Amino acid sequence: MSINFQRKLLPLLLLILSLHCHKTTGQDLEISKKTTIFLQLANFIDTDAYGEFRALFKKHDFDPNYICTASYHTSLFSIAAMNGNIKIARYLLKKGADINKIDHFATAMHKALSDAHFEFGLFLLKKGYDPRIEKNIKLNKLPLNVIAAFPWCKDNKGKELFKKLAENGMDLNSSDRDGARALVLAVYFGNTELIDFLYGNGADMNKGVSPFKGNLSQRKDVVVLNNYSPLMMAVHYDKHSVVKQLLSFENVDRKVKGTKNKKTALDIAIEKGDELMIGLLK
Repeated sequence: MSINFQRKLLPLLLLILSLHCHKTTGQDLEISKKTTIFLQLANFIDTDAYGEFRALFKKHDFDPNYICTASYHTSLFSIAAMNGNIKIARYLLKKGADINKIDHFATAMHKALSDAHFEFGLFLLKKGYDPRIEKNIKLNKLPLNVIAAFPWCKDNKGKELFKKLAENGMDLNSSDRDGARALVLAVYFGNTELIDFLYGNGADMNKGVSPFKGNLSQRKDVVVLNNYSPLMMAVHYDKHSVVKQLLSFENVDRKVKGTKNKKTALDIAIEKGDELMIGLLK
């Protein structure tokens, strides 16, 4: 969204940079010129103008891995990912773009998934993208497993990409800033297929919902306040089929207690007066 906003301001940005170029010399001048070219190239990506993009890129022999501070510290490859533009991404790779580059706390796969470009995500994997690279992101506010699981849970989309990411080493247990991860989303949406997949691929079935330290956006939510396990979550949200499914897994611990309220999944069911749930848990 910020990139599209920048496109609307492109003429103004180019004018400011042009005026700035007249007042600077040396390294500052070179940066200003690169930024001007970068924004023009970015605009061509946004408008899917492949011919114009290629001509300008070739004319200036532009660095495919250049990070533009005026564009939220992103690279051209990241912008191609945000637009799902495989043609330009393929061209950039031929010119030496780093498919695993991290910019602005994310990789190209994060950018593609954020805009539901599943085909682009599959393209990245075919070209050598390594999901394990996200462990090098200093502050990973939105892990791949969370971004990839959401469309599968909500709209039944992106299933193939999620599975291929997992096959290629995606971390299934990392949480976002609010404590969500793929299993948390699967339980919340009642997606038993995803739950089965996560269990079969070694996901932690007992890890509690734990947000980043200092993130208070969910502090009043009983699930987050007490670091509820997936089983406790399922009881809390009245997901009977999910509770039954989780209890069929050998390593699911039904005795885990909330960190503050000290309640187990059974205690939560008793408090709700849910006889069916109580019967499952006893």
